[in-house]
Amino acid sequence: MYAIGVNPWVWASPVDDEALAELIPRIAAFGFDAVELPIEQPGDWDPIRTRDLLDAHGLVAAGVCAVTPPGRDLVDAAPAVVESTVAYLMGCVASAAAVGAPCVGGPVYASVGRTWRMSPTARAACYADFRRALAPVAEQAGERGVSIGVEALNRYETSVVNTVEQTLELIDGLPPNVGLMIDTYHMNIEEADPYAALSVAAGHIKHVQVSGTDRGAPGTDHFDWPRFFTLLCDTGYQGAVCIESFTAENETIATAASIWRPLAPSQDRLATDGLSYLRGVLA
Repeated sequence: MYAIGVNPWVWASPVDDEALAELIPRIAAFGFDAVELPIEQPGDWDPIRTRDLLDAHGLVAAGVCAVTPPGRDLVDAAPAVVESTVAYLMGCVASAAAVGAPCVGGPVYASVGRTWRMSPTARAACYADFRRALAPVAEQAGERGVSIGVEALNRYETSVVNTVEQTLELIDGLPPNVGLMIDTYHMNIEEADPYAALSVAAGHIKHVQVSGTDRGAPGTDHFDWPRFFTLLCDTGYQGAVCIESFTAENETIATAASIWRPLAPSQDRLATDGLSYLRGVLA
């Protein structure tokens, strides 16, 4: 009932035109329906070329992943940093529209790994700053038929939003094309009851990422996937479900994602075992 996609980060980083030319045919041959497309740096991949490549192999763009390394922040940052981050997100929206992706998702509020303590007053001000900064991005996205999925990360990667309820507070007052990107890896760490949290997210979910609780293949872990998908169906979500994991071959991304050991016999097995398991559950 859901298209199943995968992020090329499973095999490569950066995900550029060269990587996509190699990986998209393989992803299609494995039996996936969709591809999630990260943009580490503007211009890494050409949207028109990528759309044509996806079309040629019977795949769709499930979403564009916004990437927030140090220096990409919308909150508690210098005006020049906020301005450049807005420009980057505008570029992500344009690429999503051009490639046919329905959503731009990610931790679009602050750089991954950046944490600081906030009083309730400071947190309210932080959230208000985010809403002001994201508003023009949301407006442009809405005009192009693109949604924005804001992703909560675990406590070790951000102090801005860690849970569904916090993220709903963060986006309160923004247009309806701004919602949540669900990531089961982070939910498993932060939500006291990830299944109840999914129900709270109902009506706001724009994109869904899945992985095993150790960042490996779904189905090799302790997560209750049948329960998760039953509840996801109840939310009314109709988009793709994408496997997100990372290659350990790229030092930067492996360090950022804390990939210190192999998570499967091979990256191909991580993807195909996850796909096979998800097909079985969703059947």
